[in-house]
Amino acid sequence: MKERVSISDAKTPMMKQYLAVKEDNPGALVMFRLGDFYEFFGEDAEIASRELDIVLTGRAAGTEERMPMCGVPHHALEQYLSRLVQKGYKVCICEQLEDPRLVKGLVKRGVVRIVTPGTAMEVGPAQEGSNYIASLLYGQEQGWGLAVCEVSTGLMRLAEFRGPEALEEVSAEICRLRPWEVLISENDYLLLDQESRQWLTEEKLPAALTVRKAETYDREKSLNRLKEQFSRQAAARSVPTFPV
Repeated sequence: MKERVSISDAKTPMMKQYLAVKEDNPGALVMFRLGDFYEFFGEDAEIASRELDIVLTGRAAGTEERMPMCGVPHHALEQYLSRLVQKGYKVCICEQLEDPRLVKGLVKRGVVRIVTPGTAMEVGPAQEGSNYIASLLYGQEQGWGLAVCEVSTGLMRLAEFRGPEALEEVSAEICRLRPWEVLISENDYLLLDQESRQWLTEEKLPAALTVRKAETYDREKSLNRLKEQFSRQAAARSVPTFPV
């Protein structure tokens, strides 16, 4: 039996273009505009086919085997996007930036939207209760900082937890608030024990987890961002660090 073709094996110009978008948006399902359809490829296609109940087909990718592929009509984008986001997926919309009728060769494409469960205010029906997005940060002396924003109103809450029970306490607070998305740096994610990760499971908290690169949690840059948005006094008293 031949091994299933990997997206990294793509050789055609269009599939290389798609691969570049995937590499720039790790962890996201890419909806790639091709004519009148938004297409999914590779593992993304297998996920979309299952979650959206659409037919999985294939496309030549310059290899012996065909690349898994499925698509949705462009006029039904919001409908399908809503379903994916409500299931906890992060979705990247890659649009045609040129009129295909006026271009010879490969059409230029680029990312125009990235929608996550914590920021999806414009897709799907209104959710009951608050729509929180949370950011979690490990500090010094066994301390954890938590920043929570209600994206529909802009209300922001900050909290600090210290001591040997800090992780347990911040986990309990996250479970109480039930955010749609939790942001955390890749370094801090490794500090979570198996018990504390339970609030990320579907059984306890159906939140989407977004693990960011450690450098996006740079303290100095984050404080400067806070000072731009709020007063110096508020920034000086803040505990959590926001991704930049």
